Amino acid sequence: MGLTLPRIKVSRAELNAKEVDSKKYREKQLREKHEDNSKNGGVGRNLKIGLLNAREVRNECKWIEVKKLQDDLKLDCLCLTETHLREEEEPTDIDSLHWFGANRDRKDKKGGGGGVAIAINEHIEVMDKQIALSESKEHMWKRIRVGKDIINVAVVYMCSGEKRGSGNNQAIYDSLRDDLITIQELGEYIIIGGDFNAHMLELGDIWNNGSTQFYQFLEDTGLEVLNLHPKCKGKKTFVSSNSSTAVDFILVDINLANYLENMTVDEEGRYDTTSDHNLIIAESLYK
Repeated sequence: MGLTLPRIKVSRAELNAKEVDSKKYREKQLREKHEDNSKNGGVGRNLKIGLLNAREVRNECKWIEVKKLQDDLKLDCLCLTETHLREEEEPTDIDSLHWFGANRDRKDKKGGGGGVAIAINEHIEVMDKQIALSESKEHMWKRIRVGKDIINVAVVYMCSGEKRGSGNNQAIYDSLRDDLITIQELGEYIIIGGDFNAHMLELGDIWNNGSTQFYQFLEDTGLEVLNLHPKCKGKKTFVSSNSSTAVDFILVDINLANYLENMTVDEEGRYDTTSDHNLIIAESLYK
């Protein structure tokens, strides 16, 4: 005859109390992490940024792979393009992240951007008070604090093809120019990661429809392309059956460019992204 264990009755009030205690403990842990990050005024604080055109994260299995990359690589911020999420959709299992998405409308047909997102590790402080920066279905900003420094992080997707994308792309570039004026007046740092669908001659590609707008934006803003930095390993960010090009770039202000420790474009495919775009990882060490 088997042993019957007594059933322990737990009231709803007791369960609620346990949930509150657990939440308070988690909040205490996060506060301590924020304090640790701020002790030295940002000195020696390593910021690790990832960029990936995910080619959709609506599929749960696909998102699990992307989330695992962020966890395993300890990425502070992961900028994602072409999420293909619609309206209020979010991926599953984002409890350990600050998730911010600019999604497509449900009526949108396939193509034309596909939504963007920024996934920020929970130990990074996201500023409650956001300055007035632009946002669309293909670009968005988030403002984070690292030590005593405030960094404005943007993710961008520019459509490919002259007829389909050039007008909308120009509107995004114009908005970003205005945003940068606001940020620079505040003396804050800038990181823009995105799929610009533009080719750069310096990376061995031929001029395409997106190149003119992209180069003009760089000239107007003075931002640095980290893909061209001497510490960047790897070039091609998009791989198809018959060609490879660089279309995904991380842009930063000159101060952050000087802090770059290393950057990798995963041309060797060490990280399984289940996408035809390669993951980009950049690390900056504040000195």
